[in-house]
Amino acid sequence: MHKMEQRQLYKFVFSLQSFDKQREDDARHLQLQNLAMQGLNGHKLKVPPRPHLFSDPKFEISLVEHLEREHLEYVLSQTHPVMLSSLPSKKYFVVNAALSLPHVGEKDPNDADLDWHDPQLRRFWNVATARYLIDVLQHVVVCANIAMPGGLHLHTGFLYLDGQHRQLRMGNIDMWHPVDRTAEIGWPTFATLDFDAVWQWYLKQNGTLAGFSDGPLSRAVAALSHLFSESTDTTGMRDLMWSLAGLEGLFGGSRAPSISELCEKSFALLGGPANEQLVRKQIKEMYNFRSRLIHGQRNLASHVRREEMHSYSKFDSRHAEENNTIGLSVAILLAAVQKCAEDNRMSLPFKYKIGDG
Repeated sequence: MHKMEQRQLYKFVFSLQSFDKQREDDARHLQLQNLAMQGLNGHKLKVPPRPHLFSDPKFEISLVEHLEREHLEYVLSQTHPVMLSSLPSKKYFVVNAALSLPHVGEKDPNDADLDWHDPQLRRFWNVATARYLIDVLQHVVVCANIAMPGGLHLHTGFLYLDGQHRQLRMGNIDMWHPVDRTAEIGWPTFATLDFDAVWQWYLKQNGTLAGFSDGPLSRAVAALSHLFSESTDTTGMRDLMWSLAGLEGLFGGSRAPSISELCEKSFALLGGPANEQLVRKQIKEMYNFRSRLIHGQRNLASHVRREEMHSYSKFDSRHAEENNTIGLSVAILLAAVQKCAEDNRMSLPFKYKIGDG
């Protein structure tokens, strides 16, 4: 039996406070965040084993309002002075992870040439393992938003390992904006699911932790996960492309569905909207917007001016309409994936039925 030494501890800390004043004061946003925290606080996450980790990672998620002094001092040193006044009211999303270390001097059973007495090898193992654990956290964010859409957004934080802090940027999409968009038009609607059940369903989808997607549903889940990757895109191209790729993969199978087919199948899965004409118009606009982007018919600014354009787009009516269209596209994909998770589906077959004559 392979002997184990002490356990290596990793602490991940992310602030849950937004510096978007409008969102921070929004009662619905706070409700979504509270739902997510209730579902995750104190949660012990089960993670599948991985080669060269020597033991299964142990995750424990918690919500804290006060950091230990050494951690708070680090946060203060990394925070812009303008934002310091709001720090006392912050809440923190904390994940403590632990892994058993290989016994010093003992050979790796998977590779006899590796000697864990070498400190450089141990440091490399720590860095590689930390990267894997960060990847697991990304999966947690995806699953938390499938279970409780818009409730969890991790952006900047830090990793505490071996007495040192390391800044982290998750850079994932804030699902609150697409969810907020659906509240305006009343469709699609979202449920609140048990995180554990969603996590187990998610791990069964090919292409999540290993391999590639192999069917319409797993392709949709994979496409959704890409929306949580870091991006500096201000055109909306990234979010629109991945959300429509997920929807077309889910509802089209081996071919791209027509606009009418995507509408009919999404209505069948998610229920028909009260204002069907408006939603059909918005879905048609998704395709028009994508076509204009792909075929070079939309005017763009230089990528170098991305921060300027991000601020500008909030006040420009054309960009506001496009942002609403993109938000709905993301929301439909998220709602469709959530519905499949709720029903514990591993596939989503559609059949045509002839009604009574």
